[in-house]
Amino acid sequence: MRSFYEKKVDEDFFTRPYETTLSTGKKVPTCFLTVSEVSELTGMSIPTVRKLFHQRSFPAVRFGKSMVVEIHAFMQYFSIPRTKFED
Repeated sequence: MRSFYEKKVDEDFFTRPYETTLSTGKKVPTCFLTVSEVSELTGMSIPTVRKLFHQRSFPAVRFGKSMVVEIHAFMQYFSIPRTKFED
């Protein structure tokens, strides 16, 4: 049986180009993850991911009222072991 992460994230998840469809129908590359996408990828709840996005050590960026994280910064952040009390 495959684990949760193997089911959710395929092998080339972080290397393939992502696309967002604009209201005009044009597809443009996307290189950011939203709170809900990080929640889905990590299995954390949305409130927990929001807390993570507000930590100083997390590489989130605010766009208006939304917060996003660049995909490669997200990968780098989670590649380093951390304790609960680090910020």
